[in-house]
Amino acid sequence: MDQHFIWMGILLIISWVVSVSLIIYVLAK
Repeated sequence: MDQHFIWMGILLIISWVVSVSLIIYVLAK
């Protein structure tokens, strides 16, 4: 497993989680 792909996956998951939380935060207002 290449280190680059691991970091890409981590960044993808983090950005996905952040966007989902932002959507939930906006809808919950």
